[in-house]
Order: sequence, then C-alpha cells, then structure tokens
Amino acid sequence: MAQHTSHSHLEESPPYKIQLDGSWTLPDFTVFTRVFNQAYSIILVIEYDGELLNAERRLSAFTSHAWRGAGFSAANFYQEVRATVPRALRPRIQAIQYASPGYMDLALLSASALTVSLMVSRVVAGLRHITDYYDRLYKQLHERKLTVIKTRDEEINLMRKEADFLKEQNEEFAKLMGFTQLQRLQNLTENDLAALKIQLALFRYLRELAKLEVTGKAKLPKPHPSDKKLGNK
Repeated sequence: MAQHTSHSHLEESPPYKIQLDGSWTLPDFTVFTRVFNQAYSIILVIEYDGELLNAERRLSAFTSHAWRGAGFSAANFYQEVRATVPRALRPRIQAIQYASPGYMDLALLSASALTVSLMVSRVVAGLRHITDYYDRLYKQLHERKLTVIKTRDEEINLMRKEADFLKEQNEEFAKLMGFTQLQRLQNLTENDLAALKIQLALFRYLRELAKLEVTGKAKLPKPHPSDKKLGNK
C-alpha cells in the first residue's frame, strides 16, 4: 500500500517504541542503527509514493547497480536508497532510556517501520529455515554465474536463460520473508536478478534485527489490530 503523508503528519503520529533489554554494548547499538536504517529505507522507498519523494532519484537507485563491475553492490545500492529517503522521513530519536526494561522512541514513517516489524517477526519465526534457504539460493546463483556479471550483454543473456529460475526464486523468497511488495520492486528494477539480490540484501538486514529480538535486546513494536493492513498481497 502506497503511503501519502506530510512532515506535520509525522509529528502527530505516535512514536515507534522499541523495547530494549539485556546487556547492550556500543557495537550492539551500532549494528542496530545500521541494519534498522537499511531495512526501513528500502521498504519506505519501495512503498512510499508521497510528494516528498523524488521519483526520478528512486528509479536511479533501483536501476543503477544491477550489473556494474563485480555485480550488484548492496552497499552502493543502499547509499542511493538512503539518499532517496526524504529527510523529513528519516528516523529521529525522540526519547531513549537504557534500563531493564528500557525503550527507544523513534519518529519516522510508521507504516513502513511497522512493515519492517512484521517482516522481522516472520524471520524470527523461521530464522533457521530461511537462513538455510538463503545459503542454498546464494550457492545456486554462484553456480549459475549470476553473482558476478561483467557486461550488460552478459546480463541480458543470463536473464533470458534464467528467467524462470529468477521468477520462481523471487516469489518464493518474498513469501518466506513476508515481503508483500515484490511486484512494486520488480516494477522499479525491471530486472528480476536485481530484484532478487535486493531481497537477499534486505534479508541480511532483517536477520540482524531478528537476532537482537531473539536475544531480547530489541523488540520492535507490532501493528495493533486497529491499524490498517500493510502492504499488497
């Protein structure tokens, strides 16, 4: 579901309250900040169609790194995605208390953040199974020579040869993660290989958040029954 909002609307929204517990270290906070921002930014830029977002810049982020150099670069992709997130929608700490239990209140676009929450819950529930599937899938991509593509012509030939495989794996991996925006992602990339690699990168970020939730260090808020249904089936 595409969201439409304004800066003033964000200020009126209740904070996204993350429950903190356990013994945190500085590296824990560094990891949490990094992977939460990565997952939230990707989801927001895929979902959000509000006036604050530059559509041309979004399109560039999703089409510029499919095959360049040694292949898709998750780091370069994320940098472009983060730059695409409107400044008003980037997470800001409103309050933080480190205790047992503690909490962190964030101001952000709640619909996209709650999508991240739901996907983290899905990953927590099937962490071992999804991780095993991810490992097997990455091995298959390597064996099919889809991890390193040097030229545009090579990419086109492989995309044609592996079209059915890529379509099937995109759909299956989205189902495993509870990712409901696959069609929008495919529309943005117009490239099933890039779409799959973006999903794999998104899973790596969600997995780190899932590990923090499993250990009890960071529990993300979940949507209330009164919230509107998020995402498209």
